[in-house]
Amino acid sequence: RELNTAADRLATKLAGRGAGRETPVAVKLPRGPRYIVAMLAILKTGAMCVPLEPGMPPERVDSILRQSGATIVVDEQLLATRGDDDGGFRPADAAPEQAAYVIFTSGTTGEPKGVIGTHAAVGAYADDHLDHVLRPTAARLGRPLRIAHAWSFAFDAAWQPLVALLDGHGVHVVDEHTQTDAEALVHV
Repeated sequence: RELNTAADRLATKLAGRGAGRETPVAVKLPRGPRYIVAMLAILKTGAMCVPLEPGMPPERVDSILRQSGATIVVDEQLLATRGDDDGGFRPADAAPEQAAYVIFTSGTTGEPKGVIGTHAAVGAYADDHLDHVLRPTAARLGRPLRIAHAWSFAFDAAWQPLVALLDGHGVHVVDEHTQTDAEALVHV
């Protein structure tokens, strides 16, 4: 409930800044729960999530923002601004073929290129992961799962651990330091 309320509050703020159907909205936050809130808020407005990582070189960030056309950026500054209450925010209806997110290739062969994931793709992935991984595992263990999110939000598989939230499981977002420390990661 807290997550949904926080996402609605931010979605209201984003919609007030013009976020709507397939509007590219970048996320430039440290790894943590607020990153997930931002991703969900973007989807709730019908916009397209453009995830960035804190350690990305400025040239890569500039390239991604330019190519995606993202002029709205969820960052510390935006989160600090006072906004309207969620006022009963109602999520946008997203068509299956509508863009949900865009991730960018590594750029090893030149400038990074964007790859769009649709709402249909995210939905199909979520359904498959729930049915074939999460629910059978939770049933076998007899309890909700606790899942560590340890890879980049700018990677398309970043949605995988987040699917657990749809089924009442817990997700722990591993911070930047722990993410790159194998020993510390084992103790999460």
